Amino acid sequence: MGLLQVTGRLDGVALILDLPADRLAALLPQGLGLLPQSVVAAGRHPLVLLFGQQSEVGPNLLPFGLKYLEFVLALPFVRPHDGPKGPFCHLPILLLDRRLPTILGRWLYGFAKRRAACRRSEGSFAIARLEDGAALLSARFAATGGMGRADELEDFRNLRCLFGQPLISQGRGGRWRYARFDFDLTRAALRPVAAEVVFHHAIAPGMPSGPDPIPAPAYRVATAWTLARTGPDDERPKA
Repeated sequence: MGLLQVTGRLDGVALILDLPADRLAALLPQGLGLLPQSVVAAGRHPLVLLFGQQSEVGPNLLPFGLKYLEFVLALPFVRPHDGPKGPFCHLPILLLDRRLPTILGRWLYGFAKRRAACRRSEGSFAIARLEDGAALLSARFAATGGMGRADELEDFRNLRCLFGQPLISQGRGGRWRYARFDFDLTRAALRPVAAEVVFHHAIAPGMPSGPDPIPAPAYRVATAWTLARTGPDDERPKA
């Protein structure tokens, strides 16, 4: 792990969508490509949507903790064309309801964070544009099982690989930045939920839009996490 670490607590829901790979490739910046994967069928690719309440968030060098709502679009199994083999996870979109964590995420990690109006309840999450209040996406959740650990949930075993890949983002000047987000899944509490999401507007090229809800497998996640910058050498396979 790097010198600067950020820690926090997450209470959220992670949905896993199964979409055409060629559509999701449009989410990637130039120089990144999709890798083969075995989580979903050939020609398709997994996409993780994380709707979360973040709390106690702060760098280890600064004495403060932030609380905010955040939506993360995470595209796993990617790699740079001329860099480490990966697999990496790219975050094309991060929407937050607070200004300071938005600025810090862009500055420290090169994450594509931007502000949005977010609203959360026990069973729902809604996101709208700040400028005009237009709905962007909304999701509903309902528990279908009890809380457990990751290794106790059989259906989660094939999906666990989506949550452990190092992150890759593009900083100023086009250089790749690398980081590791550790969900601490060994100790995290997970609960299977039935979920559906509506994309009221296409939030990015290749993303769906329309009034029809899209059902998806999902898990409620409660955990303490750590985020740290790394370098490309840290992400190469160990000899």
